Amino acid sequence: MPGFESRRLHSFSISIPKESDAMDRKTASSFAEWKRDPEHGILLVRGGRRVGKTYSIMRFVKKSYRSYAYFDLETDVRARDVITDPDLRGGVLDRLLYGTPRMAAGSAVVIEGIHLIGSPRASLQSIALDGRFDVILSGSISEDDPGIPGCQVSVIEMRGLDFEEFLWATGFRRRHTEYLRECVMDLKPMDKDVLADVSEMYREYVAVGGLPEAVRAYSRTRDYSKASSVLKSLVSILEEDAAGRHRKTESLRAMMTFRSAPLRLGMESPEPSDEKERRICEGLRQIGAIVVCRGLSGLSPMSESGSCKVYMGDTGIACAMLGGNVKGEVIGHDPSADNGALIENAVACELRRKGYPLRFYRAPDGSSEVDFVVVIDGKVTAIEVKSGGNRRSRSLNRVFLEEGSAE
Repeated sequence: MPGFESRRLHSFSISIPKESDAMDRKTASSFAEWKRDPEHGILLVRGGRRVGKTYSIMRFVKKSYRSYAYFDLETDVRARDVITDPDLRGGVLDRLLYGTPRMAAGSAVVIEGIHLIGSPRASLQSIALDGRFDVILSGSISEDDPGIPGCQVSVIEMRGLDFEEFLWATGFRRRHTEYLRECVMDLKPMDKDVLADVSEMYREYVAVGGLPEAVRAYSRTRDYSKASSVLKSLVSILEEDAAGRHRKTESLRAMMTFRSAPLRLGMESPEPSDEKERRICEGLRQIGAIVVCRGLSGLSPMSESGSCKVYMGDTGIACAMLGGNVKGEVIGHDPSADNGALIENAVACELRRKGYPLRFYRAPDGSSEVDFVVVIDGKVTAIEVKSGGNRRSRSLNRVFLEEGSAE
């Protein structure tokens, strides 16, 4: 694969990006912080498909350990058989490492694809409690998944690149992004030329999204067609994964749900009541294909209304699936194009990336609606997204009058 070098990890092979293609991620400091803790336990890296889990893990491991073993349960049948063997009570790690060169104590063992193993994952518990090696696990599992019960677990949540990471990847220096951060945090006016450049970059970010493969393709040429080609391949991968997580009777339904999601961006609907629908929705959420925003009938986070909105887990995937003239309408800022739902989707992704549960507000009589409601520093904060020239919001004004407790 161009831009990658092949490296043997004992008896297993994995592709590691060359340093010339290195992509800075903010999670790098979280990996280092975990390793510095003398009682760090195991590390669980959780996130959707193709968000850069393998890249980030292996870049960290390559720099931090003299030796390591890597197992991908999706492709390594032998490893999967060992870990899922119900008759293997102890010695799981020794069985897993059988036939590989001996590793020094303190080396790393990386196991990806733990979503393929159902709870309670006793075999992984045995590996985690072995004590000889640092254990790093990863998988596309939900926030509600217990992980490895009975073990000390540190969790790193990974999603696609945020806008700042996108700017780094496309050539912005950190001092430039620090200037942008300072202006935003201190509410200082931004230089007009800089603002114009950054606004254009943000439109590019919305069109390309934050999945590392698409960002890498775009950053090399600034040619959207290169990123579009990668995104179409990623859509196929997500679609296949969406179907593969369900029985044959549900796989087609899962594919159709995934395909229709971009057509329903920000549209309110009742929460799934059918058990099959709930499983399909949860499967799409686990692989990072969608994010779900739940409705509120009041500004209290506890006042759920039983309705929800669905957004795509990545705006680049949404653009690729919607088709049309993305370069002209989104990147080119075509004034006749309505990109409101897409920008709303970008805000939803950023809120999730920051760890905020997604909630929206609709008055019981339908007279007002607020796109997002989050709790920041203990205060309920209402967020209304506007993509056009109109910056006024009657709904926000009405919410302030009616509820009186929103920021």
